[in-house]
Amino acid sequence: MLNRRFLRSLGQVCLLAGLLVSCQKKPGEDPASNIDEFKGKTYGRVVAFAPNLAEFVDFVGASSSLAARTRFSDYPASLLSLPSIGSGLQPDLEAIALLDTRLAILLRSARNSALANSLSSLDIDVYWTRVETADDIIRTSREIAQLTGVDADDQIGRLRAGMEQLRSFDSTRTVLMVHGHDPLVCAGPGSWGDQIIRLAGYKNALDSTFGTYPSLDNEHLLSVEADIIIDTTGAYYSDPSPDGQTVRQYELLPKSEVHFVSNSGFLRPGPRCVEVAKQLQGLCDPKPPDKSVLPEKKR
Repeated sequence: MLNRRFLRSLGQVCLLAGLLVSCQKKPGEDPASNIDEFKGKTYGRVVAFAPNLAEFVDFVGASSSLAARTRFSDYPASLLSLPSIGSGLQPDLEAIALLDTRLAILLRSARNSALANSLSSLDIDVYWTRVETADDIIRTSREIAQLTGVDADDQIGRLRAGMEQLRSFDSTRTVLMVHGHDPLVCAGPGSWGDQIIRLAGYKNALDSTFGTYPSLDNEHLLSVEADIIIDTTGAYYSDPSPDGQTVRQYELLPKSEVHFVSNSGFLRPGPRCVEVAKQLQGLCDPKPPDKSVLPEKKR
């Protein structure tokens, strides 16, 4: 069933993103990263142990420094040409030992403690970072640029400007973001989907009474008031094809518009956040075409 596909993907992608571990910590409770340990050191060859971290390396213009990729690192597509070290949670340490790399990039997570120790035993330095919010994305971009020795001021400036532009938009429309079917697994408060909804200027249809990734049965679904339903299952499964039960569940909210998306940025906290939020805006509030730029009809 599709929800099992989502949970497996969530375990390998969203857990890699630290969503289910770090969301329980209070902001400011722990350092956001260990960048202060590096004191200006730079690295020519690195390995990113989560798909979104590989995106950061590419975003700052240091993709040539990536020595390998994890199994789910598929964006940008150029990463697929790199050798794979397997799962980011349980990578092939023997393969890593053969790589010419001195820096590992990890997400801050209790699950990564043992991996960090194993990498240190291979004489590989470990940089870890929290990636949960828009501010984290700006900071992580800056720190990865620093570690890889590249100038990414222009990219980061454009990213920050894009975020500021998004924050100027405020809507009362509510969005229910769905990550899995049977039952519906949704983005609750504190999830990355919740961050995207709010960055785009909308309200999450799920309030604080719901967990981070709640499963909604019909009774709970009937209590939800959602103007828009965004189904992200296409981000990890090429043909989500909702079954009859899912279709019937969506029909319980007849006033809700339903949109299916395949952009993996809806699941991965990273520098595509502005692109993803703008895609969400385009689905929720599509603008009419500008007739002044429409091509003339053929006569």
